[in-house]
Amino acid sequence: MLTLAALVRQPTFHLRVVTGADALDQPVDWVHVSELADPTPFLRPGTLLLTTGLQQADAGTYVPALVAAGAVGLGFGVGLSHGTVPADLVDACASAGLP
Repeated sequence: MLTLAALVRQPTFHLRVVTGADALDQPVDWVHVSELADPTPFLRPGTLLLTTGLQQADAGTYVPALVAAGAVGLGFGVGLSHGTVPADLVDACASAGLP
């Protein structure tokens, strides 16, 4: 079973946990990449969502919708549309317990 913790431990990926470090034991059943403002119709429980935030909606509604859809983590790529992970997204993930 693949977990978020196992992914984070892979040095090749250069991942950094910003929030939700206590929830990294979540199993990852699927990985989905999306730049949609609302990717939830395409998610299923156990999904790790990857995005660069090109069309990110309001974090206060985006993150709870991801959690309700069963996402177990949000991977945010920096360097393309954002130099860092947006603070409002970090706060929303922390509030929701979403790594």
